[in-house]
Amino acid sequence: MFTQKLSLTTRDGVCVEGLLYEGGNSNLVLVAHGFFQNKDTRIMQRISESFLNDFDVLVMDFRRHGSSGGTFTLTAREWDAPIGSIDYHFWRKEAFDNLIENFSPNGIGKGVRLGNPFLRKFRALERVRYLRNTPVFFIHGTHDWLIRPRHSQKMHEYAPQPKKLHIVENGLHAEKMYEQFPDDLQKWTLEWFHQTLGSQQGE
Repeated sequence: MFTQKLSLTTRDGVCVEGLLYEGGNSNLVLVAHGFFQNKDTRIMQRISESFLNDFDVLVMDFRRHGSSGGTFTLTAREWDAPIGSIDYHFWRKEAFDNLIENFSPNGIGKGVRLGNPFLRKFRALERVRYLRNTPVFFIHGTHDWLIRPRHSQKMHEYAPQPKKLHIVENGLHAEKMYEQFPDDLQKWTLEWFHQTLGSQQGE
């Protein structure tokens, strides 16, 4: 396995940085970090490396996360990111604690330059129903303090097949849930990848 740094330019001219983990596999998965994370944080490295026995991995920094340029527009211009305008609960103590941790000295490389927060956002529910030939696996924790499980339940309802929903009992938010259940999340996602990517080969 070896790694290669990549630089790509978005349609509106912003340079975004990525890291390609190559292991000689025939398929590649894209790992997308959460807000205020980036490809170089320890947790994102662990997640990326967990797939390497089965897939090559590309992990990209979103706009103005990590080493990417531009400004982070809270999904207004991150067109290719699998995120949308969703129901945040920043006033909850757990969410505030998570933000503090992200900006602490242990959060290596987590600086973000925020853009205009008032730009029009594309709601995920407006997009998910138009997916075609795109398998989607929603994994959500019952104790997610930032985004309620009903968001994934509604997304699953609107998404076309093939799709799957897994609600994780006591699961937290995003990377925090990976820290809780790394082996389970790896098993669930790899099973889904093999099931869906295998069915699309040769198309």
